[in-house]
Amino acid sequence: MAPQESRLTATLLTSILAAVLGSLQIGYHTGNVNAPAKVS
Repeated sequence: MAPQESRLTATLLTSILAAVLGSLQIGYHTGNVNAPAKVS
């Protein structure tokens, strides 16, 4: 088998960046909504 050339295209990098930032935002906002608060 010949070794395959691995290259990152702009579309692939954009997709990876969008997926990572989206998951971080969802986790952050879920943490904010579920933050414990003092019940008065």
